[in-house]
Amino acid sequence: MNLSIVLITTNLPNPTYDLLDRCINKINALQTDIIDEKILSIDMFEKQGVSADFFNKYTKTGWKLIYGKAGSSRGQAENQLRGISQCKNEYILTCEDDTMLLWLPTYNDLKYLIDRQVGF
Repeated sequence: MNLSIVLITTNLPNPTYDLLDRCINKINALQTDIIDEKILSIDMFEKQGVSADFFNKYTKTGWKLIYGKAGSSRGQAENQLRGISQCKNEYILTCEDDTMLLWLPTYNDLKYLIDRQVGF
């Protein structure tokens, strides 16, 4: 059982780059045996924001970068779906660039939750 993480962000120039760095650093530091795919899905605004090159630094720690055109009224949802469509795993965690993850389950934690008998 493996987990894909899809993290969404944009290229808009704002304070979220600090939050994005913190979020990615936290995910990278998590001690878990289930993460085997990390995807950063980026909405790119054409006339503003940083270039795609800005995000290349994240590939050094195993992040796959995917880009999409920003500006639709369903932007965040489309960004998440773009990332999810690239996942190879059955289990997916999606989050935004301002999410602070403190803990992720281990393989045994997830197996217990999925395999246990509940109900009647």
